[in-house]
Amino acid sequence: MNTKLKIVLLLFVSPCFTYAQSWTSQNSGTSQSLFSIFFANATNGWAVGSAGTVRATTDGGLNWFAQNPNAVNWDLWEVFFVSPTQGWLCGSGGMIRTTVDGGSTWTIQNSNQGGTLWCTYFRNASLGWCVGSGGAITKTTNGGVNWNSQFSGFNQNLWSVYFANDTTGWISGDNGLILKSTNGGFSWVQQPTGTTQVLWSVRFTSLTEGWASGDGGVILHTTNGGTTWTPQTSGTSNFLHWVYMLNNTTGWAVGQNGEIRTTSNGGTNWTQQTSGTGQHLRSAFFTSSTNGWAAGQGGVILKYGGTSGINGQTGKGQEAMSVANLGGKQFLVKTEIPGQIGVWNALGKQVVNIASSQTETPLDLSKQAAGIYFITFTSGEKRETRKIVLE
Repeated sequence: MNTKLKIVLLLFVSPCFTYAQSWTSQNSGTSQSLFSIFFANATNGWAVGSAGTVRATTDGGLNWFAQNPNAVNWDLWEVFFVSPTQGWLCGSGGMIRTTVDGGSTWTIQNSNQGGTLWCTYFRNASLGWCVGSGGAITKTTNGGVNWNSQFSGFNQNLWSVYFANDTTGWISGDNGLILKSTNGGFSWVQQPTGTTQVLWSVRFTSLTEGWASGDGGVILHTTNGGTTWTPQTSGTSNFLHWVYMLNNTTGWAVGQNGEIRTTSNGGTNWTQQTSGTGQHLRSAFFTSSTNGWAAGQGGVILKYGGTSGINGQTGKGQEAMSVANLGGKQFLVKTEIPGQIGVWNALGKQVVNIASSQTETPLDLSKQAAGIYFITFTSGEKRETRKIVLE
């Protein structure tokens, strides 16, 4: 059988997989603990962790590769990007690094802090905050060129920070602490939470509605900007290290022993999802209700979305990509919309990467050796993969 016939059979005879939401493991390429994961869009993401570990992906986690922030002696606790190119990370020793090229290079910034910075949050490329040990808060208004300390009034760990606009934000910390500012962090006011559990994470979907999660399976909810916090029944006593709400109804909480809880009604009910791991999950990020990731100890990265496989498509609806062999190792990739086209070999190395502005893209694989290859098409939440064999 010639090359053309073999490719046609692989592409068009093999059936597509059905679409189902589940958590599956991705190969992070590290056994270091991962404390934070963030995606700038459906394809460009980063995970950071112990011993200066930074892993990055440009294909939604199909492949993760190392980046070097020159921080091997520090644990990296949080990563945040405002675009696929510009981001920050923070960690032990008051360390802050920034990048303007997607993490290819990282530059030191002076935080004016000596303790660990646990969390960072940016509103835009200029305005951001970091919080950390000893009640530390530091703010920048110029992308981190200068960081200026703010006064929290507390000397305990501040674990999470979130701002709903440029002036109104919240911080969560030890002993059930939640602080609120309405003036960009110039002053902070404690809010009653009714718990003494550590609150690892806080997140708001508006100026009024928010959630916090913590030890003992605690999830708190507010509908009035934190004036009052009401406990929700999470259904678990495991620590919940991170809560992520896409909107007022849909969200997830992840934590100890691979615990994942989800809600579709704002937390009135939280139900368990099978993670497939017993490792502690420290962070989660979602780009849509059908596309997300979680990261944790032992280098674990989990992907939430539709099942996929050889010749299978990931996503809903009709196929978004078809591949035609034009003869030899020449192909034509047809897509319903423009997007990113990549080709990987059987070892997981990307050999072609095309940002196509057309719906018909020529693909020349004449320089590639014989073997199995995977062609992927990505656009927003849509992703499809085809397998070919070259002789």
